Amino acid sequence: MPKTWTVVALTTAVTACASGNRAPSADGIVLEGDLARVLDARLSSEPGLAGAFLVARGGEVVFAQGYGEADRETGRRWTPRTVSDIGSLVKGVTGAAIVKLQEEGRLSITDTLGTFFDRVPADKRGITLHQLLTHTAGFGSATGSDRDPVSRDSLIALAMGAPLRSKPGASYRYSNTGYSILAAVVEKASGMPYERYVQERLFAPAGLRETGYTAPTWPKDRLAHGYRSDGTDWGSPLDQPWRADGPGWHLRGNGGMLSTVHDLYRWLEALQGDAVLDAESRRQLFAPHVAELPGSNMHYGYGWGVVEAPEGRRIWHDGGNPYFHAEYVLLPEQNAIAVALTNAQSPAFVAAWNAVRHAALTGRLPEEAPAAVVPVALLDEYAGEYRIPSGPEATIRREGAGLVMTSGENSAAMTATSETRFAVPSLGLTMEFVRDDAGRVSAFRAEQGGGTFTAQRVGDAPAAAASNGVALPDTPAGGRVREFLSLMASEGDAAIRRFVQETFTREFRSDFTMSAHLEQLRGMRTRLADAEVVDYRGSATSAVLRLRSPGSGTVYTARFTFQGDDARIAELALTR
Repeated sequence: MPKTWTVVALTTAVTACASGNRAPSADGIVLEGDLARVLDARLSSEPGLAGAFLVARGGEVVFAQGYGEADRETGRRWTPRTVSDIGSLVKGVTGAAIVKLQEEGRLSITDTLGTFFDRVPADKRGITLHQLLTHTAGFGSATGSDRDPVSRDSLIALAMGAPLRSKPGASYRYSNTGYSILAAVVEKASGMPYERYVQERLFAPAGLRETGYTAPTWPKDRLAHGYRSDGTDWGSPLDQPWRADGPGWHLRGNGGMLSTVHDLYRWLEALQGDAVLDAESRRQLFAPHVAELPGSNMHYGYGWGVVEAPEGRRIWHDGGNPYFHAEYVLLPEQNAIAVALTNAQSPAFVAAWNAVRHAALTGRLPEEAPAAVVPVALLDEYAGEYRIPSGPEATIRREGAGLVMTSGENSAAMTATSETRFAVPSLGLTMEFVRDDAGRVSAFRAEQGGGTFTAQRVGDAPAAAASNGVALPDTPAGGRVREFLSLMASEGDAAIRRFVQETFTREFRSDFTMSAHLEQLRGMRTRLADAEVVDYRGSATSAVLRLRSPGSGTVYTARFTFQGDDARIAELALTR
């Protein structure tokens, strides 16, 4: 999914309707059979749920329904026809465009950047389209803010001038920049604007009429609105500073399109037949080309995640930003599809999506495992710091008679289902602690969305701090947190620029333009200028700082990831 600063993942015969032989109601709702009615009852009971969901089995949409508010000001509700940002699901579109152009004889996935662009630096000249498609080209996550209406040529110049993070072909490193470059390749090879090509060569044959940047015409009263952490209305993507033909090229080709759950269903259904791509192109598109995590069953195709699960292959992707989230999964062996869109990625949404995905896979709702009672002594053994492959560290700590996991921006209670197995419902995660030959807890094995990975234990859990009179440790990490607090009490942009230059890792600095860093840190300072520290938990590699605003009483959580002996800040996020 796009890396963002965080404040507070058909055939022609069915194009006549979104649900095969069953036409949906005027607002797109489909409730067909007992499964749909039970699923609707489950999702209707989730407090705070907002979004639209769809399940198709056997080539038929059996469930499509919306919940909660798509526009809080007007009270307009979500329906399956609500139009929303689909984030990085666009990468699957760009991947399909590249293999379609290869099918048409206009390029080869073995072509290099030097084939399409002039004055490519020597370190990037040999990068292939295959490497861009599989996130192994070595580019960083981004070269600027999604909101910057930068041109195609400017994006290419920025990308060519940016340092590579790894040697081309050496390792998987998720890159939005790589997919924007691929969108430029689509234009170069086809002689057409990116959106025109995908509309004519991909979407039209698939029967999509409500997906794109600016080609569709959507009534404003069907657009979902996004919301900032303080509850204020961010608007829809079409309210943002786009170019005349769509978003700037920091977003073009890697995210930012709008769609509906029904159109996304049509897209997945089309990619199972010959309407859009031939069999060889589909094979390349969905092949598990590269592992996303070492020792995991999660791989990446050409713009698609590929999970080799016991029940069969899962083809999926997710995407989002601070305001919207989208996710879909195609289950070829079960001939099933699930789709979800939301403007509130809350624990309620995660729980709802888990139920929807399970219903698509099995034809029934997931059963909730009964909670187990685990001795406190065992809980203390499990508490610690764990390194998730290619992701943030996870901190597991005991709170009373239970465990709480914090990873990246998420913190959630863990439910014991046995003395060694736990579930984290709000993250859609199940896990089992394992011991080494000496009997010490050494790792946990986890399953999430059909993918599996192992997180190795790297340290003990940080000691809890007192809730009043919190003292920060005299360590490099503690020093960085003190510098952050000083910045929150400062004024002017000069202090922010100095903080970015002196405390961030080189990679974090270059992931975004300075204007993007300024925008986000100004927002943090507005919220935290007079805030009181109420809790601190940290280690040499991560920290969680909780602060209370004296005016509103709102509690904010700042999460830090550090790198190196001097604890340079590699990630920083603020949530409510």
